[in-house]
Formats: sequence, C-alpha cells, structure tokens
Amino acid sequence: MNFELSSEQIMFQRAVRDFCEGELKPYAAEVDKTGTLHWEAIQKMPALGLTGLQIP
Repeated sequence: MNFELSSEQIMFQRAVRDFCEGELKPYAAEVDKTGTLHWEAIQKMPALGLTGLQIP
C-alpha cells in the first residue's frame, strides 16, 4: 500500500500550513489565553476550501 501523498495533497498541505503560520499562529497565544477565536482569520478559510473539512 502506498502511503505517499500525491502532488495535489502536498500542495494542499502547504497551503494549509502557510495559512496557519500566517493567519493563526500570530494569535495563538491570545486564543489560548482568552478562549476566543480570531474570527477574521476563520472567515478567510472558505477561500482555501477549509470549511466542512472531514478528516477520518
């Protein structure tokens, strides 16, 4: 069984990583401290196809 990611999966992985590092990471400490989400970043997620994401 081949468990290597396809090129499309690798591109998606990079896009998600870049988004998280650029849009979520700067606010991570604040989110942890207050328990509230950074909604401005969350609202950008649909443009990347990150809503309704299902992970088995």
